[in-house]
Amino acid sequence: MKLQELRDLMKQHNIKGSSYLNKPAIVSLLIEKGVLDSDILEEKECAKRELEEMRKRVALILTSQLLYLCLSRREFLIAISWRKKNALSENWKK
Repeated sequence: MKLQELRDLMKQHNIKGSSYLNKPAIVSLLIEKGVLDSDILEEKECAKRELEEMRKRVALILTSQLLYLCLSRREFLIAISWRKKNALSENWKK
């Protein structure tokens, strides 16, 4: 929930402190008063875990792609140097 929605809930239930409390404090106060269920916190934690897992997967994919590109570049440079060596040796034989 957004901060403004939480503040509106506090006003609807005549709970004071919405102007100076931060979002986590408001959520805990609303749960304490029985306005919100603790399931909201569990959903938020689950969403955080899913986001962190997704970030790890993306990092792993990017790392593997970068490694592939580095290897591909290295193989490319080796192939070019090999071609140059062969071209020089063929010109030398003439």
